[in-house]
Amino acid sequence: MPKPVSTFVATSLVALALGLSACSSTTPATPSSSSADSQALLPQDVGSTTSSAPDPDLASKLLTGEVAGFSLEQLGANVKGPLTELETLYHDSEEYQLDPAECDATGIEQLVVGSQASTGHEIATVALGTGTSSPQQHQQYAKKCARVDGTVNGEPILLDVQIQQIPVIKGATDVVATVTNHGIPYSEGDAGHNSYLITGNVGGVNVVAYTTTTYEGNAAGKEASMETTMKLFKAQVAKLKGCRPAPSRPRERFPGP
Repeated sequence: MPKPVSTFVATSLVALALGLSACSSTTPATPSSSSADSQALLPQDVGSTTSSAPDPDLASKLLTGEVAGFSLEQLGANVKGPLTELETLYHDSEEYQLDPAECDATGIEQLVVGSQASTGHEIATVALGTGTSSPQQHQQYAKKCARVDGTVNGEPILLDVQIQQIPVIKGATDVVATVTNHGIPYSEGDAGHNSYLITGNVGGVNVVAYTTTTYEGNAAGKEASMETTMKLFKAQVAKLKGCRPAPSRPRERFPGP
């Protein structure tokens, strides 16, 4: 995950009401007003077990191609960096000291295959794995590591992790969504940037979608969003369920301040 740059003004979260895939057209994109309180709060039934065995050929079910404005390409068999970053934040660092000390690991594990793309301002990663306990473990991580500070390679770091409320995603269970603010210690205002992550299960397969900004995106005042992350997650769920995702609309760009 990219380390924060010196200055950035974070944008507000965009609305999270999104259309579902073409194979779930009978389900509303967002809960009705009468059921919003009971349906919209995720995670739901986190930690439940499933009897479905994981697909032995996850690579064939991985989301690739043009999705949500990204041109996703499958990571090579020997390219584990982006997947490892989703599991252990500072795996490539020579030295780090964190408080709480165990907050280097996100709880996500056993990722097998992944795809990634960059627009120049944003980076998107989608991954599939066999660790169906990952959503529960990531939820525990988000609660335990709601605020993390310390040093990485001698540089100060500051993370704020929050569990998010998002609309129900049909076809997925145990869904957990988090936003992480990668802040800059001792800075004023909204310096830093956000990253967005959703993990959940489809049968015996764990699905992870992640977006963050590049250094160029920070400099240009661009920001990733939970909306984009949800589009990627929904499209991957639809592919696992054997459905054709609905065509994505061009993403709106919100000008920086």
